[in-house]
Amino acid sequence: MVMGISNLLYMFVLFTGMSLSSEATPDFYTNMSLHEQGIKGESAMLPCTFSNRHPSYNETIVVIWRTDLQFKGPLIFQCSITNSSSGDHSSDNCTKSDSETHRYRLAGDPRQHNLSLQILNVTYEDKKRYYCRVNLTNITGEAWTDKTGTDFTVVARPKVMNLTLQGNVSVGRSLECVVEGLPLPNITWDRPENEEMPTSVETELAEQNLILSNLSVSQNGTYTCRAQNEFGRDEKSLNVGEKPRDKEPGFLLLLLVLLVLLILLCLGTAVAILIYKKRKGSILCWKVSTSDRLITANNDHSGPLEAPSKGKSEDSCTYADIQFAPKQGKGKSEESCTYAAIQFPNKQGKVMRKEQTPFLRQKK
Repeated sequence: MVMGISNLLYMFVLFTGMSLSSEATPDFYTNMSLHEQGIKGESAMLPCTFSNRHPSYNETIVVIWRTDLQFKGPLIFQCSITNSSSGDHSSDNCTKSDSETHRYRLAGDPRQHNLSLQILNVTYEDKKRYYCRVNLTNITGEAWTDKTGTDFTVVARPKVMNLTLQGNVSVGRSLECVVEGLPLPNITWDRPENEEMPTSVETELAEQNLILSNLSVSQNGTYTCRAQNEFGRDEKSLNVGEKPRDKEPGFLLLLLVLLVLLILLCLGTAVAILIYKKRKGSILCWKVSTSDRLITANNDHSGPLEAPSKGKSEDSCTYADIQFAPKQGKGKSEESCTYAAIQFPNKQGKVMRKEQTPFLRQKK
């Protein structure tokens, strides 16, 4: 009984194996590379070819590429082409890139049994396993998917992303060099002559494929950060000069000095005006008439002037009838003073107000 069950199981496994492998016969198969490698930012190709046991097949060939899973993985590319010698390629869309990312396109010709896929502008996210599939639509069972797939990895040439100077001469200066690359590059520094090479401190950011290198700076000059791995090299230089310690406070101090100078200028102008008024008298122009001649009512009382009619004011000047007398009251005359009797007439000539005003006399 046990022998009978064993024989049945053996026959079942043998039959199942033949059934599952029927599409992988020597007459029809695909051939893919187990491993391919692409460089970030460049294009890469995943090779895939197949053998057709129906050389006279003149119907549609369907090409499918998936990632991650053989049959149910994400579909990244699909196209169809008619295998016809008549030149009718109306259903051919295998010469176009995918409609979503425009980064995948067929590099081979399915009519020549070539299903190779090209990836444009490779990124780190393209690191996946890829599966190639071909269907002969009008022949039942003539569809085959590569079972192993192609393991695609991504590398990156070194690239110096940034080189900057940190700190100042007061607290100390250092250079920071940020480099991208996969595998992570080795970093070396070139420094100015006669400077002892300080030890650089490196920090790896493996998840971002970045490495940071910091170098302390004690001398001005040109520094170069150089990165290299097996796929290339890159470098960037920076000229380090003396940095001002207090650039911002100096600017504020300059503004403060300018403000003080402006205030002093305004004060000086005001003082000059006051001194001028004190020495030269009022800025107002007084023109007066007396009984025998016209005398200006400024400090020196020199020169006769014509005056308009009594009580008339023009050009910001006030006119009045003024009589100068050497005495005040009983004839008393104070030193350096002359008293004048001033009458202010209105427009009709009527005297509205009388005043006796002392005038300073300028010593000669």
